[in-house]
Amino acid sequence: MKNQPDQPEQEANNREVFMKALKDVDPNLWVVASLLEETKVNPRVVMKIIHHLNKIAMGAGCGSVTTVLQNGIIKYVQGAETEKIEEPIISK
Repeated sequence: MKNQPDQPEQEANNREVFMKALKDVDPNLWVVASLLEETKVNPRVVMKIIHHLNKIAMGAGCGSVTTVLQNGIIKYVQGAETEKIEEPIISK
């Protein structure tokens, strides 16, 4: 009878195979997945930030995304579109 890998070892092997395949299929998504795995940042937080970035990009195209943290908890993620005018304060 063959030695079967235990559950954690099998999961690690599966994860390694998955990440190699992801890198080949979609390198950009692999970067995001690798960073999430390395940093342990909550993917739902990243999802909210991306959502606000997209809303700004599809809207005015200019704005900011603010993330407020308190004691290791994301309190809120706020996106705000900004109207870019580049005008002097004082008219001539």
